[in-house]
Amino acid sequence: MNYPHFDDVPLYLRTTIDLYDICVDAMHPGASRQPAARAEPDPLPEDGAPARNHDKGRTYKSVYVGVTTHNGCYVSQWGVYSRYKGSVHPLTPEGARLAAIDRAVALERDYLERRDGNHEPL
Repeated sequence: MNYPHFDDVPLYLRTTIDLYDICVDAMHPGASRQPAARAEPDPLPEDGAPARNHDKGRTYKSVYVGVTTHNGCYVSQWGVYSRYKGSVHPLTPEGARLAAIDRAVALERDYLERRDGNHEPL
């Protein structure tokens, strides 16, 4: 192996570089110095169909935004990536409302947010 851009490198270093390349090729036989070929992106739909809706068919166990279940109980969540969590409430409609009230109080709101887009006063 003779690399033209290594002509000004001393001979002992050229041999070291060659041995390094041989070892790398032996450890990774499929590896090459060429950049990997990229796959073609998926074509856009020609009929103007909307993108897939990933939430389609998703069911929630609570009618309130920010209320989720954990270990068989309702827990309110708020903040970035649901960082903050409220107290635990029983898995009943009243428990879901209490968890929603915890979230509203933490966010200093005077209403509860429902998943259907409506607001419910405290």
